[in-house]
Amino acid sequence: MTRRTFLLVYAGLALLFVGPLWIVVHPPAMDLPANAALGTILASRGTDGDPYATYFSISSLLNANTFYYFFIGIFGRILPVHFVSKLLLSVAILATPAAVAYARDSAEQDIELGLVGFAFALTFNTIAGFIGFALGLPLMLVLAGLARRQMADPTPRRAAAIAAVSTLTFFVHAQVFLFSLGVIGLCALCSITREPGWYKRFGATVGPAGVAVAVAAPWYIRSLGVMSEAGGASPHFQPAKVMIDYLPIHTFDQLRSSWDSYLGFAIVIGLAVIAVLGFVPWRGREISGSWFRRYAYYLCALAAVILYFVLPSSVRYQQVINGRQAMVALLLLCAAVHFRWDRLAMRLALFAVLALVVAYGAVYAHATIKMGAESRDLEAILKLAPKGSRLVAPHMPRSRFWRMDVYRHVGSYHVVWNRGYVANTFGATLPIQAIQVSPKLFRPPFNVNNVERFYDVVLSGKQIDSPKLQLVAAGGPFYLYVVVRP
Repeated sequence: MTRRTFLLVYAGLALLFVGPLWIVVHPPAMDLPANAALGTILASRGTDGDPYATYFSISSLLNANTFYYFFIGIFGRILPVHFVSKLLLSVAILATPAAVAYARDSAEQDIELGLVGFAFALTFNTIAGFIGFALGLPLMLVLAGLARRQMADPTPRRAAAIAAVSTLTFFVHAQVFLFSLGVIGLCALCSITREPGWYKRFGATVGPAGVAVAVAAPWYIRSLGVMSEAGGASPHFQPAKVMIDYLPIHTFDQLRSSWDSYLGFAIVIGLAVIAVLGFVPWRGREISGSWFRRYAYYLCALAAVILYFVLPSSVRYQQVINGRQAMVALLLLCAAVHFRWDRLAMRLALFAVLALVVAYGAVYAHATIKMGAESRDLEAILKLAPKGSRLVAPHMPRSRFWRMDVYRHVGSYHVVWNRGYVANTFGATLPIQAIQVSPKLFRPPFNVNNVERFYDVVLSGKQIDSPKLQLVAAGGPFYLYVVVRP
């Protein structure tokens, strides 16, 4: 496959995987509305009549996981926040196959298997709305490629790139940053040879990441201090059997039909077949370098598999720690598999895998469009809420098409579209977050008996029969009520 053909196939898959996100009001990404709400708060900072200045403060710019918020905070001043949040979601999906291709190219492998990254980009982390984590994974793969290139031919420009990208990775997501440091180190160790000056190449590869470590260390130390004051990290570990049971959910199984799960694991089987073909006797003549250098990505993938089972499933202030490693392992496997275009068996297996990727994208596109029709009235309904009002969103509905709770945070669009306030704004109550909420904004959970004391508007996923609530609009699974005051 020529690079031109690769780019044409990439463009077609990009349209299939990203296009449906732009024709629906709310894409299937659970945390996206809540994250966009925090971005809106930052985009309003310093503007005339900032409605959030009294209730929110910025604790520090040098915080992990803040890239998404500050990107929206900057560009949300000139573009609609909802547009910018969708843009970042699209970038996370589009960058993943491109980063896999770069990592493969850096390992002197054909880049065609990078296209499988489209399927691996639209999985648990993206549908859960973990946009920071999803954005960090391509950066990790780029750092893997940079490390291999730097070990082979050290240059100041590449050293600067490692320092810059690794620092950016910290601001994108703290967990991906730590694993990226491991990937850089492991790729560098595997590329050590007996040639003179190997230690200089090793230092020129891992040394630049020290810039990122220096930037990130104060945040990790501060976070550990905050956890210690609260009684420790409180890690929660799951037995290996539970992690195996949860493997479909942590990877592909997000649709009620489970077709994404069937197709996703079929893609993994196809990759495994290509991997086996890559281990036939001709491998020594096809792949240059030492054994460790040839299989550095495999070792990184193995490390991710081990971490999937040994890391805690949660620590204080952070959930789904080890579950996210499943897709890290699969992406590194995709980068690792040895593929040669001149081998007929490998070409046939590749075409089969790419057909499965297309089917996977089509299934997700269909479910996204169906969900878009299901929630098409959401924006029109929510924009009927008074500007600057206080909203609570109980009883959020479950989509008929998605197993993931994709509507959980749609009430946060009230911040994005109406510059209003939402009960217990997502994430801003955590002491390790850059954006902190004032206790003055805290509101208790929804209770129809005293709703008039705390809220002005109620967005519900089911009808509520109460003289204190007046129905304003309804559409699809959503009902908007205004609170009737005595």
